[in-house]
Amino acid sequence: MARPKITLYVDTVSPFGYIAYYLLRHEEAFKACDITYVPILLGGLMNKCGNTPPLKIKILNPHHPNPPARLPAPTLPIMRVLCAVEASDKENANNGKNLTRALDTFYARYWVDAVATHKPEGFKETLEGLFGRRKREDVRLKTLPLSLVSIQTN
Repeated sequence: MARPKITLYVDTVSPFGYIAYYLLRHEEAFKACDITYVPILLGGLMNKCGNTPPLKIKILNPHHPNPPARLPAPTLPIMRVLCAVEASDKENANNGKNLTRALDTFYARYWVDAVATHKPEGFKETLEGLFGRRKREDVRLKTLPLSLVSIQTN
């Protein structure tokens, strides 16, 4: 019997996306599944579909002990990096390992540590943690050469 497959479309701005991501990564029930994470621009998708963001629906407004400073935060630079990491994983047959590490880092810094990863200083620190200081500036470019996107392992 084939393993069950799950595809989760992610944007680090979504509290619901973070909950889904966290459960897929840590719940025992999902260990038997092949999970694919796909970075998307949630705000762009919501605009294109004409949907009301969940944060604007009063009954769905999440209660978080340390809410990030600005919701929704603009995540375009973050998602560009994650898309480049995803492409690099595919090119290097990494099975999504670098993307998962990058998602773990961005989600934890934003939702757990309440770091404003969408602001220049928080973004810079997060990239340094993932890529190292030397490559950080290269990774921040609008067009990311895939050869630059190799995450350092500690």
